[in-house]
Amino acid sequence: MLKTVERQIGARFADIAPIATIQRIKCPVLLVHGEDDAQVPVADARAIYAQRKNERVQLWVLPKAGHNSIHKIEDYGAQLVAFLDNVFG
Repeated sequence: MLKTVERQIGARFADIAPIATIQRIKCPVLLVHGEDDAQVPVADARAIYAQRKNERVQLWVLPKAGHNSIHKIEDYGAQLVAFLDNVFG
């Protein structure tokens, strides 16, 4: 199945996977992941973060948040605005 998808999109997954692309990104990146995500383990976000090439990549692991805990971002509004202010000045 993976090979079929790769042919359809014209790229190898290993080349476009976040753990690979994070190494090539030069702009600031904010990774936000729920600590209690049952669909994508928080270990995946930590693995991506571990592959960063500079300190412009930040990882926020939100406690008591799952995969679709959009409402939790309200708890981090001030920090999010600070991140965006820092990026866009």
